[in-house]
Amino acid sequence: MGAKGLLQFVPTHRLSSWSAAILQPLGHDQRRTLEAYLRSGSVQIAASAIDVSEGTVRGRLRGISSALALELDNATVQAQLLLAVRAPTASIKPRPTRRLVTHPPLPMELLSPDDAYRWAADVLEPLNTPLRIALRCWLKHRGRTAPAASELRLSRSTLTEWLSKIEDTLHVDLKSAAVRAELHLAAETIATPEDTPRFLPRRGGRTYRNQGSS
Repeated sequence: MGAKGLLQFVPTHRLSSWSAAILQPLGHDQRRTLEAYLRSGSVQIAASAIDVSEGTVRGRLRGISSALALELDNATVQAQLLLAVRAPTASIKPRPTRRLVTHPPLPMELLSPDDAYRWAADVLEPLNTPLRIALRCWLKHRGRTAPAASELRLSRSTLTEWLSKIEDTLHVDLKSAAVRAELHLAAETIATPEDTPRFLPRRGGRTYRNQGSS
């Protein structure tokens, strides 16, 4: 995300303080496991990355979900938690634990609603409406193309082409979990009721030919 990334946009002390309050209930091993899982999206890959069994990772994730009172399958929860574990650590006074909330997508402890909207609009401004709707849907499905294509009523090959166009337009790498997380927060921040697959403009045919490059 370069200069538009949240770690550059949100004041460091504010991000560190928020992260510490959100993650306070977790121990070192839980935080390490959580970051490995969020960055990979896979229990198997996370287990290999931190050299424990898959059963251990699953058990820790259940403990994390309970400690934070969160459903870890939620895309906004995952995006916020990845931002939290990526936050710079700092010597700050202990704060009472804060529970993560998904509305607004960007916590007001980090950015005011107006600043959050300006950041998100600047990030996504280069995308046309179909690409923005497709990206939002794909990110809500946590980067899984098949279910996103089904909801969008596109072929998987068309959605893959659109995602490539989005990468080129925004100059990002969608394979990066951190990039996907920040784009999800941006998309949810500026979303309107019309930014859903039901309102995706059609140009005839299931595969929606050529619109992704218009």
